[in-house]
Amino acid sequence: MNYKYLFSYKSNIGYFLLLCTVVLLGACDIGDNNVEPGENIVKIYNNENFAINYDPLDIKQTSDGGFIILSSVDVSDTYLLKINELGEFVSDTLITSPFTHPLPNLFEIGGDFYFFSMDDISLATHLTKINLSDSSQAPEIIRTYTEIIYPLAVSQTPDGGFIIQSYNRDSRSSKLTKLDANFAESWNNEYEVLEDVENTIIGKFSGTAENLPYFTGSMNDGSIYFFNGFYNFSLSVVFVNSSDGDLIGTLNGLRDETGLSAAQHITGNSFAVSRFSFDDNFLLPLGDINVQANDFSGDLGGNELPEILPSAKVVIKRLTINGQNVVLYGSETKSKQIVLYAYDESDGALLGTKYFGNVNPYEIGNFVETTDGGLAISGRTFVAGRFPRICLFKISETELNSIVP
Repeated sequence: MNYKYLFSYKSNIGYFLLLCTVVLLGACDIGDNNVEPGENIVKIYNNENFAINYDPLDIKQTSDGGFIILSSVDVSDTYLLKINELGEFVSDTLITSPFTHPLPNLFEIGGDFYFFSMDDISLATHLTKINLSDSSQAPEIIRTYTEIIYPLAVSQTPDGGFIIQSYNRDSRSSKLTKLDANFAESWNNEYEVLEDVENTIIGKFSGTAENLPYFTGSMNDGSIYFFNGFYNFSLSVVFVNSSDGDLIGTLNGLRDETGLSAAQHITGNSFAVSRFSFDDNFLLPLGDINVQANDFSGDLGGNELPEILPSAKVVIKRLTINGQNVVLYGSETKSKQIVLYAYDESDGALLGTKYFGNVNPYEIGNFVETTDGGLAISGRTFVAGRFPRICLFKISETELNSIVP
């Protein structure tokens, strides 16, 4: 891959925004590239192939202080970008057919990084290990799960294992599979879908339909798992017993027009969630959910945020910022900026808001705390409004703390 940094900067985001169009026209390095660790950084990673389409999914920091960004490319292929602590390009790997459609999570285990993806022939699920020491070597397929087809979401559980959400086309059921810390299958369970949603599922992989917010998660004590997927007639959050996957309760949507877009367990029955109802978005940083009930997600209420783009991706994480326990939401606005909302974890009060990007459209991929106390945000920008490229916003500890007074 032939990359050029369209821009890097020290501390001045506004200056970057004003010059972004000029940078595009020159397609060259502009700005101060002598950035020191711990300072603010903005990078756009260009590619001379105008037709290529990147969609960043996750970002993790590596032991050398740099970062690895997982992205899908042109809907189906997988792309890994390694950058150093200053955001400078180190190496990249493009993984093509038959290993396609990476799930939007990278996992670090013992210093190694792993991700799950789908086989575009058998539709089975692959677990792949990334070789960071030698980018010339192809990623290693650790295991293939032939009985897990149409994988949709995955997350790590408190015991070091994984839960994978998938769709069984034969039984028309959503499926949840538990893997232990050694990647062996512990159990699987299915949850009947009373409508034929395979075309909707296929549409996600083909890029012909809206990418619905499939996700999985765990209660902090590991006693209950949950997934957001189709159950009965609607996109719903399904709560299950972690020991065997038996259904405990549901938070039902209305078909795929109303439901949750993200959820993070806080404590007890308290969750931080985002939900959507048709084109409206609501954030509920301290919501009470009875995981053993059969409730409707629209009854949760929440704070309506008209500025959030309909169907926008939402990321929720628990962080400690400026000495406070915070629930941090990341999303994108109708004006195509990346936005962070920081809420007090104890009472749900809004503490601060921060926006990233201007001139070009920006979409969030994911964000991660950095070892220097700051935050790194991966995303997608459309250079000149046309060319989808990976971008990075790295903010210092001082900048991050300014969000929470």
